[in-house]
Amino acid sequence: MINGIQSQGVAAVAKHFPGHGDTATDSHSGLPSLPHDLSRLQNVEFPPFQAAIEAGVKLVMSAHLALPAVDGGPDAPPATLSPAILKGILRQRLGFEGVIVSDALDMQAIQQGDLLGAQAVRAAAAGVDLLLVTSNPVDHERVHASLLVAVQNGQLDRKEISDSVERILALKGWLAGAPPAPGLEIVGCADHQAIATEIAERSITLVRDHAGLLPLKLKAEYRLAVIIPKPVDLTPADTSSYTTPGLAAALRKYHPNVVEAIIPYAPEEADIRKVVQQLSACDLLICGTLNAFESSGQAELVRRLLQTGIPTIVAALRLPYDLAAFPDAPTYLCTYSLLEPSMQALAKALFGHISINGKLPVSIPGLYKVGYSRSWPKE
Repeated sequence: MINGIQSQGVAAVAKHFPGHGDTATDSHSGLPSLPHDLSRLQNVEFPPFQAAIEAGVKLVMSAHLALPAVDGGPDAPPATLSPAILKGILRQRLGFEGVIVSDALDMQAIQQGDLLGAQAVRAAAAGVDLLLVTSNPVDHERVHASLLVAVQNGQLDRKEISDSVERILALKGWLAGAPPAPGLEIVGCADHQAIATEIAERSITLVRDHAGLLPLKLKAEYRLAVIIPKPVDLTPADTSSYTTPGLAAALRKYHPNVVEAIIPYAPEEADIRKVVQQLSACDLLICGTLNAFESSGQAELVRRLLQTGIPTIVAALRLPYDLAAFPDAPTYLCTYSLLEPSMQALAKALFGHISINGKLPVSIPGLYKVGYSRSWPKE
């Protein structure tokens, strides 16, 4: 993947070092910690980055997560602020010579407000070459002023700053020699759409179908209802609020009698009661969820839909953990996305127009382990 990206003059970034895959906290809202010993880190977390470095990746992004095994206990700093992780492990042990870029500095794992300048200085001292600051001009000034003072008073080593500048200039030189970028008309072109469709179709995961509902074979007069939460931005980097999931429209290609109900992301009792009442005359329900494991309202809605006795299919349109919030759901799939290619792929899969071969990339606690899959048609 790195070779493909960089062959087109785009600098690839491996992230988030030293490994965000096993964290239980979102670093947008707090400081995650990886409580593993060094042996586990060397065997699981570090190897993907070692492979990326060997492939010539141009940048590595630091994570705002702590490694107590490296930085000595419960007060371990985020990796972004840790010389032991960035200089000791990434530079010296793994041999990375490219540019280190921080994760966004507006995340709550990093101290904000007037303290942000000091945090930026710590990041630079730890080995970060590029500091990812948001568009807030006040934060720009805080970071810039703090870095200047730190260089002037010797808190930041001038030789290290010079080395950092050389790495950035080398990256710019590589980019300057890259092939010219194509015009913007390439965005969304047929080749891109074909790849997006392939990825979406191959990712659909059937976790269970205890009710034997799939593939759908509905009489023309059957009323199929689709319930979708209105997407919201769940992190500062999220843009889901700009998206209108097109599952109902995708399903109408295979069954004309489809009604749609849009609910709030966090539905309240009145919203739930209204939807359940509206759909009481339907013959089949398809409920999309958006991180329902974190939304008690969505979880309650699914439980109430299941209680109606109407055959119900639940599809997790974001993270796959939602089943843990309503473990009795008999038919459950995952799309990992609410964008149009995934909505089209889900509709095709439900009506049996494509096979289902996706595998869970994570465990659903207490229910299914990572790698679980239920292929359809049955092998």
